[in-house]
Amino acid sequence: MTGCSHAEKRVEEKIATQSPVKNSAELSHEAHFLIESNPIFTHEQKLKLYDLQKQTQLKLNILREESMKIRMLLIEEITGEVNHSKELEVIKSKLKNNEEQRVETYFAAIRNANEILGRQSEQKKRAEFMKDFVGFRDHLD
Repeated sequence: MTGCSHAEKRVEEKIATQSPVKNSAELSHEAHFLIESNPIFTHEQKLKLYDLQKQTQLKLNILREESMKIRMLLIEEITGEVNHSKELEVIKSKLKNNEEQRVETYFAAIRNANEILGRQSEQKKRAEFMKDFVGFRDHLD
């Protein structure tokens, strides 16, 4: 891991110590426990986080089912007697789009959770600062 940042090393160490999660139901149960047991979260925040978790999981389940269908079609096309290269490219594109949607669903959940918890990303903080700064500067003129 030469060249890795300190944060990357810490994350890699944390990942290595995580207990394996067998399925999405187990992950959901663990997430619910972590939300419930956090004494810092308000009741309202917990309810919003539960709802976010539920909605995110539903969307991910739909995307996972669609991904399985696409992958099965991909296998059928690859192992079929006739080579449909144009169809194969469409299937690959659909699989890529599905995976991108899954990743974006995770990122959206992170953004929403941070919003629920009153946290802002560094980018949003900078944008707010610049907005305030420009507004302040305009008042000086």
